Amino acid sequence: MEKMIPYIFLKKVLQIRNHIFILMVQIYKKYIFFRDDDVACLNNKLKRLMDIFMSHKIPIHFSLIPNKLTERCRYFLIEKIKIYKNLIEIGQHGFSHKNYSLSTDKFNKYEFGAERPYKKQNQDIVKGKKILQNFFEKKMNIFTPPWHGFDRNTLCILAKEGFSAISAGHKNIHFNVDSNLRYIPVDIDFNKRKHNGEWFTMKNSETIKKINRIKKPGVGILLHHNAFNDEDDFNRLDEFLYLLKKNELIKFINLSKSVRFDTGTIQRDALAYYLNYQFVPKPLTIIRNSVNPENKRFNFDYSEEPKVIRRSKDYICRNIYSKLKKVIMRQLPDKRKPIGILLSGGLDSAAVLHTIRELTDRKIYTLTGAYHKKAENLIFAERMSKKYNTIHNDLIINPEDLEKMDELYAKNIPQPIGDNGFLPAYLMLAKLNEYTDTVFAGDGADCLFRGLKMHRLSFIEKNNNSRLNSEMADSGKRWLAYEHYKFGEIFLSEEELAMLFERNYNTIKLEFPLERVIKKIKVKDTVKRQVLIDLNFLVKNRVDYIVYAAKANAMDFKLPYLDKEFVNLAIGIPAEYLIIQPERQKYMLKSAFKNKLPREILDREREGFTPPFKLWYQNNAKFVIEKLIKSKKLGISEVFIKHLIKHYRNLNDYEAGMKIWLILNLVSWYEHNRKLK
Repeated sequence: MEKMIPYIFLKKVLQIRNHIFILMVQIYKKYIFFRDDDVACLNNKLKRLMDIFMSHKIPIHFSLIPNKLTERCRYFLIEKIKIYKNLIEIGQHGFSHKNYSLSTDKFNKYEFGAERPYKKQNQDIVKGKKILQNFFEKKMNIFTPPWHGFDRNTLCILAKEGFSAISAGHKNIHFNVDSNLRYIPVDIDFNKRKHNGEWFTMKNSETIKKINRIKKPGVGILLHHNAFNDEDDFNRLDEFLYLLKKNELIKFINLSKSVRFDTGTIQRDALAYYLNYQFVPKPLTIIRNSVNPENKRFNFDYSEEPKVIRRSKDYICRNIYSKLKKVIMRQLPDKRKPIGILLSGGLDSAAVLHTIRELTDRKIYTLTGAYHKKAENLIFAERMSKKYNTIHNDLIINPEDLEKMDELYAKNIPQPIGDNGFLPAYLMLAKLNEYTDTVFAGDGADCLFRGLKMHRLSFIEKNNNSRLNSEMADSGKRWLAYEHYKFGEIFLSEEELAMLFERNYNTIKLEFPLERVIKKIKVKDTVKRQVLIDLNFLVKNRVDYIVYAAKANAMDFKLPYLDKEFVNLAIGIPAEYLIIQPERQKYMLKSAFKNKLPREILDREREGFTPPFKLWYQNNAKFVIEKLIKSKKLGISEVFIKHLIKHYRNLNDYEAGMKIWLILNLVSWYEHNRKLK
């Protein structure tokens, strides 16, 4: 039977490579809203537009320019709203519709954007909101920026002022999810401009084709009543609405209601970032109008130069131990409740165990995970358990556990988590949860004490380029120049990016989320700079794997190394102490526990906890293939899927296995959050 599994998997592979897909075509309803911009003066064009929509009983949203809105236009709208209350919606369209862009490009205008500081934008938005609310005696919930131009300052102000949504074109800008502000894009311009600036109205057949090409259920259509050149244009609109109403699959909604139909669209840039970094960088979201919450416990904003502790190495080592002890004492649960520890068999968790046992004699349950019974980490963990008198369990994570990925993502996980430790952590915590609801782990020490491979390689590069070249040649890896992360786990090459999206891929800047963080780090010292980048980018995002694994098991998790009190101490360690012996990673942490932990733990090299991808995928061929096929509906191209399958024989290679792993997590997450069929 075991020999049959690879054969079955390869058979499935061939089916994909030969395009033998079972495609199910389903017709979805379309929910269409209309938005008319630049409402300020009452004229015959506005009246005609209003009459057409009201005659068809189709709702429309009018975007009003507060500082230009005339009294006649205001009274006209008030009277119409009284008659057609459920069909007419109004919102704020900037303030004066004035262009502040310094660009000479007439298609790159904006009233709210990079050239306008927060204070100026705030004044205009607040003033405009007050004008409209006084005029219409109702709250303004929707904001439409002129020329679709806005920046992060605009979003912050709108959230502060209580707007519920911003409606604009499709922009590569992402939202701070701490607010309830939502994004409602328009998809189609009913009136368009020629290059000479003249307006024209598209043919109805072309507009309907565009509607059909849009995959999401919600469709926004933008109108400019002043852009209708003559009665023929209005007749075309009248006919267009008539044709739409005849289609039973088309429903008309108000703009404010459309947000519920725009929550399943995969954002291409965020998808690329996820496949590149193994997480969706906060506050970005992989689908529009979803959330990617920032955990305040791990919000490390160290943009300024940290204060360096100018004391001896021995003094700092004593402080490392005493500070860790103080933090753990504060984190221990009350009432002598038993506690759990994820014991890896390495230094970080061993130091936590040693410190906890010094503080308490209560029951400690330790658990170590492995992928086979002869794993070396099981031996070291068992020795530590005996030394510190814990109740110890081993958990062998088997290939069939891969299908529990669906069970995990049914636990309300806000974004896909690509870390290959997410599923194992969930399974290990589920086992520990049989004995305790509080668990400690050693996450964070690698970042603070330079324990990652990228730290060692960057030091080698700085001091010995010939040696680095040798390591690169041995690994066969092409390093990508992303500053600190050129030695990290960045997977997408330019060729793969082209395969993934097939077209317009060159507009995606994979460095963007990282560059946003790097720009905030003012520290010049190379070593400290790396630590601060790690805290603000890698740790802040990667920690979600343990956060949500614990939440899925209703457990309270403690990460003492990432407690802000301990972090403040660690970032103050002089850079020269962190690299006294660059070949020995985490030198200062090892020195702090030199006479406390066994030599075999202190000398043990750091090991990863990567699943045996090849074995797992072979034993779960059907599960893997089905997920890969479904990923096509999420924007993963067939070419990229075939590329992954082609590398099946190389699944012992970490990168090849991880690329499939990321897709599996993405599809499982989407299935349970967006009901992908």
